Amino acid sequence: MYGSFVDASISGGVVTVVSRKLRACFDTCEATELVRGKILAIHLKGPRGDLVVVNVHMPTTSDPVPMFRRYLEQLRDFLPSSSHTMCLSAGDWNFMEVEEGRFKTDGTWGAGDRGQSDAFAQCCGSWA
Repeated sequence: MYGSFVDASISGGVVTVVSRKLRACFDTCEATELVRGKILAIHLKGPRGDLVVVNVHMPTTSDPVPMFRRYLEQLRDFLPSSSHTMCLSAGDWNFMEVEEGRFKTDGTWGAGDRGQSDAFAQCCGSWA
C-alpha cells in the first residue's frame, strides 16, 4: 500500500494498493509522489516489461486549465518513453464527460464541469 497526503485531510490524498499477486509479476516496485496528495505513480519493473499505475486526485477549481496543464506536464515528464512500458491512469479527476449525468445540490440534474473536462482535453492533447 502506497499513499501521498497533504497536511489538511479535507484537501485530498491518494492511496494505491498493489496486490501481492500483481507485485510478484515484477522485480521492483517504486512509488513516486508527483504532486503531493494529488498524483502518485507506482512503477512496477519486470523482465517482460514495466507497468506504471498513476493515481490522480484532481481538485476542482474555477480556472482549471493552468492547474491541469501543470499537473499533466509533470505526469508526462515522469512517464517513461519506452515501448515496453504500459501506463494506467485512474482516480478522481473531478469532472464528468457527460454533463447531464451530474446531480446538483439544488436537486436538479445538469452541468457544472464543462471547464474541467475542456481543460483536460486541452492539456492532454494527442496522448489522452
